[in-house]
Amino acid sequence: MDPSGKLAQQLLQTLEPEFVPDCADYGREFRRYRFLLSHLLPLLPDGGSVLDLGAGPGVVSLAMRLTGASVTVADKWEYFGGPEPPADDAPRPRSGTRTHMIGRYEKHGVTVRDVDLLCDRLPFHDNAFDMVMLLAVIEHLPVSPKRILEEVRRVLKPGGVLALEVPNIATLRNRLRLLFGRSAHCPLKEWYFPKFYGGHFREMTCSEVRQYVDYLKMELLALRTSNTSFLNTKHADGYYDRGYRLNSLFQLAKAAYLLLCVPFPGFRFQILALARKQREGI
Repeated sequence: MDPSGKLAQQLLQTLEPEFVPDCADYGREFRRYRFLLSHLLPLLPDGGSVLDLGAGPGVVSLAMRLTGASVTVADKWEYFGGPEPPADDAPRPRSGTRTHMIGRYEKHGVTVRDVDLLCDRLPFHDNAFDMVMLLAVIEHLPVSPKRILEEVRRVLKPGGVLALEVPNIATLRNRLRLLFGRSAHCPLKEWYFPKFYGGHFREMTCSEVRQYVDYLKMELLALRTSNTSFLNTKHADGYYDRGYRLNSLFQLAKAAYLLLCVPFPGFRFQILALARKQREGI
């Protein structure tokens, strides 16, 4: 494992007692968090300033805070339920309660701002941050991301980095679904019946993510793909997701899928773009 990956692993292991068992996503997303941190940490200057938009539980932000970064998280916290934890016999929220999340941030000295990404102008000065993160956020927006991406560019310092993570619509799994006449979107009942739909409105391809960077007139530093969510069948407490335990057929299919993604990285599940705001005069 490279040095950045080792540091990411250490930071996540340090945070683990604060998230397990209140945040069920922590174990499922552990490899994804490690992948993100291993790419982001080398681009952040010592003591740099970070803005995490749509932060939710903010595992990546808190890990960066442990390195000495100045971290601000922004989200619409009312989306995360009431202030009280559930009864003992009730299922826990996947990300912990709103009070748990905000308390965790404040404990670590993270600045918390209430921001509606759909409506609000970001309440920050121009050229304020060394890094702005939009990690698995813009696919949940029911509108064009143009306004929020332009706001991100405004608050980034010249030379600052945008970290944009989105799900890949062009996975091998989705291509096979379409080939057999099935939709690449979520099951229709998950879209049709709920009063509030919080899923993905638009997933993207690698070429579309490059277009976003071009539209913003930023320099693309790297475009990476990963299968980290596909690999996340194990929780941080050591238990496997139901249905995957000792399922040799699933393990065989997973191995074949991963092998196919070696020559075809565009088949993978996540896309991470790292883009730099041009310095003035360049």
